[in-house]
Amino acid sequence: MRIGLSQRVLLHKNRAYDSLDQGWYHYLDGHTLSVIPNTPNLLDFGAIAKELDAFIITGGDDSTIRRVTETKLASNMLSRRKPIIGVCHGAFLLTELLGGKLVSVEEHSGTEHVVNYFGDLKTVNSFHSWGIVDPPDTANTLVTDLHGHCEAWIDNNIAGIVWHPERMQDPWIPEEIEQLFSLLNFILTDDSKTNLEEEKQILEEELKNMMILKKFFKHIWMKRTLIENSTQML
Repeated sequence: MRIGLSQRVLLHKNRAYDSLDQGWYHYLDGHTLSVIPNTPNLLDFGAIAKELDAFIITGGDDSTIRRVTETKLASNMLSRRKPIIGVCHGAFLLTELLGGKLVSVEEHSGTEHVVNYFGDLKTVNSFHSWGIVDPPDTANTLVTDLHGHCEAWIDNNIAGIVWHPERMQDPWIPEEIEQLFSLLNFILTDDSKTNLEEEKQILEEELKNMMILKKFFKHIWMKRTLIENSTQML
C-alpha cells in the first residue's frame, strides 16, 4: 500500500527544511511511503493523488506553505474518495477545513492524559495547545478527553486523531480508524477502468473542493489580518 505523508517545515540559518518524525517509518513498516515536499508550485497534486492509496497529514508545527501543500493534496484525495487521516496538526487542519471548531487549551503540550473510547479509558500522549469542541458536522466522535473535547473523529474515509500514535511505545488508534489502513476498506480509482463519466465526476469534485479551500484560506487570511491590525493599534 502506498501512503503519502506530509511534513513540517523547519527553519535553520535562513533556510527551510522539510522534516518527518522517524517514528512513522516504524509505525507504517511494510507499506510504501511517499513523503510529500512542501513545494506546492512544483507538484502535480492530481498525479500524486492517483498514485497514493491513502494520505496522512502528520503532526508538527504549522506554516502557510505547509497548509497549502496539505490542503491541495487533500482536495485531490477527497475527489478520488481515498482515505485521509489527520494526526494532531493534521486533525486540526481537517477539522477546520470541514467546518469544525477549535478552542485553545492549556496543559496539553508535552504530557500524557486519559481519554474515553466508548467507556474504555486509554492513556495517550499530548503535544498540542488546541482542542476540538465541534468536529465536522457529519463526523462521528470516537474519543473524548475528560473535559469533553473530541480527541478522534471519523467521517466515512476521513479521520482525525489528536495524539501521536507514531510516538507511542505501544501505538493505539481506534479500530474504526485503523480499518482505513486496510485495502478492503479503500474505495480506489482503477485508472484502467475509469470512463469519461467518472473522470467528469472527479473533476467536478475537485472544483467543488477548490472552492471550499478558497473560502477556507480567505477566512484564515482575514483572521490573521484582524490580529495584525489589533497588534499594531496596541
